[in-house]
Amino acid sequence: ASELKRQGAECLVAYCGYWLYSSAVAAAVDACKLPTIIWTSTSSEDSGLVGAAIARGSLEALGYEAQIVIADWTDDDELEKIAKFVRAAHGANYLRGKTYVMFGGRSLGMYTGMIDELEWRNKFGIEVESAEQMDIVERAKQLDSDRVEKFYNWMLGTFGGIEVEKEVMDRSIRLHLAIKEFMTENKYEYCGIKCLTELPANYASACVAHSFLNDGVDAEGEFGPFICGCECDNNGA
Repeated sequence: ASELKRQGAECLVAYCGYWLYSSAVAAAVDACKLPTIIWTSTSSEDSGLVGAAIARGSLEALGYEAQIVIADWTDDDELEKIAKFVRAAHGANYLRGKTYVMFGGRSLGMYTGMIDELEWRNKFGIEVESAEQMDIVERAKQLDSDRVEKFYNWMLGTFGGIEVEKEVMDRSIRLHLAIKEFMTENKYEYCGIKCLTELPANYASACVAHSFLNDGVDAEGEFGPFICGCECDNNGA
């Protein structure tokens, strides 16, 4: 089991086909320290359910959490539970070591987007950083005008029309490009942008930025994408 982890395994699926030594399953979990799911068939002839139940109970006694799935090889609905577990384990593993950046902090007193940064660090392995929105605005102002104009013309041709003043869209484009540059330079993949009320009142809203950052394609080609939470909705991101 420890060798599997060294090779990049992200979870352990323990198939219990018969009576077994639950200590063997426990030893595997001890060695790999990976999320574990216990799987057995519905057959009553081979007593796999007994082995699975004892294995799960033993892990619980040792302080390990383990789901149990009772499914035959042809039971797609039940096997999907295992597939979902594997995908979730991959997602959780991918998050570890990543950095999430908050631009500006909480928006409009929204409790739903608030997080405990230490909890994120302990549970998910995500580092949380902060950045100032006004620093992004200053970066946006310094961008080359020809670059912004080219982006604007691409939007006209791609979306068929823009129903806001050109100056407003110009600033929105600059904001998007500034955030994209900042995320790329710092190797961030996730962010939340406060936006309201400072950005619209002093420069431009982050709506265009959100649209392109999450999509991963803009006038300059493919990038990222960068998972971005509107109004600094950290949990949403």
